[in-house]
Amino acid sequence: MSELRRKSFTSTIGLTQVPPGPYADDMARKIRTARMKRPPKPRVPQETVATPITGPIVGILPTAYTPHAGQNYVVGASLDSYGNAGGSQYDLIDDGAIDGAKVVIVNLCNEAHLTYPTAALEKKGFTVVGLSGARSWTGAELAEQLTDAAEMWIISDSSGHLSAGAVDEIESFFHSGRGLYIWGDNEPYYVDANALLERLFGVRMFGNTPGDHVISILREGHNVGLIPGHLLSTGIQNVYEGITIAEVPTTEALRPMMYGSNGRVVTAFYDEDGCRVIADGGFTRLYHKWESAGTERYVVNAAAWLLNMERFTAPGAPELVRS
Repeated sequence: MSELRRKSFTSTIGLTQVPPGPYADDMARKIRTARMKRPPKPRVPQETVATPITGPIVGILPTAYTPHAGQNYVVGASLDSYGNAGGSQYDLIDDGAIDGAKVVIVNLCNEAHLTYPTAALEKKGFTVVGLSGARSWTGAELAEQLTDAAEMWIISDSSGHLSAGAVDEIESFFHSGRGLYIWGDNEPYYVDANALLERLFGVRMFGNTPGDHVISILREGHNVGLIPGHLLSTGIQNVYEGITIAEVPTTEALRPMMYGSNGRVVTAFYDEDGCRVIADGGFTRLYHKWESAGTERYVVNAAAWLLNMERFTAPGAPELVRS
């Protein structure tokens, strides 16, 4: 948040039992070992071509990811002041590539302002529906908006606002294969984020680390950085981590995407069984230092990835309908 909260979490009941997740040096060791066995392969789908999606997810034009998908460094591209490829043509999707696919953003924190990310998503062609208010939310309220939504983003607060029915509704949305972005921040701004993470993955965010650094892609021998070669990190060599951040515990399936300046996981992703989730402990970068390294590109990459086009545009893919 705007102040650097340095309250220790080691004495907080329940948090000391949460596993901190792997350190980045462990990840670097795994990367190094894998490279010794075989040449690295970027996580880029081969000849991914999108076709119109049936059911409630609509609005993807018949186009592919950009040719630079999965590339952190783009040969021949000019660089911006932060060392990233300059120009939106190096994002995961082109401007206007989406024709109205609906992103529902539930902002539970009155301190978070989403003008910048909303404009960035609309530039790509998304329709952004913002629901805001630090109040109680029922499952019925969310269900009405999620019926035709392509993906959902939720920004947590320092106290809980989601009813049990709302958590049930979001869980059902997740299991339908539609993308879910769970945003928290430093203690205590992860209450509802943890309600969802515990329900879906059995983990909880924790921690209070001063951040405010620009980090690079993860390299061998380093314990800080963004995982290279992933669709989410397309066109990014350097990215801002947020003011103060929380740690996201990882599992075998909920895997690290970004290690913060403290060497701990601040962003993780899930890509299993046709479902996609991003869990993030640094929502301040959605509105603080937006012009800093890589933020806008990361946000639009995340929205494109969460569309889960590989599932819903594959030949013979089932029509997406509500149960």
